[in-house]
Amino acid sequence: MSNDNVLKEDKAQQSTERGFRFLKDPLFFTSSVLVKNPQRVEAISMIMGLCLLVYTLAQKKLRQELEASGISVKN
Repeated sequence: MSNDNVLKEDKAQQSTERGFRFLKDPLFFTSSVLVKNPQRVEAISMIMGLCLLVYTLAQKKLRQELEASGISVKN
């Protein structure tokens, strides 16, 4: 891979990593309440993965619609 391709791939992973950042947060309530056995770990992982998928798809659609209409949102 060229240096440009490696940099592009690395930057693309940052959005995914941002989505999972909250799972490492010590304040995340499921670590102390729900995750007591392996089946619950699997279940919460699947639910959170699906939530991140829906969030990412909605964000992509919103960005496409904003770009198409020429509207921008300030950070």
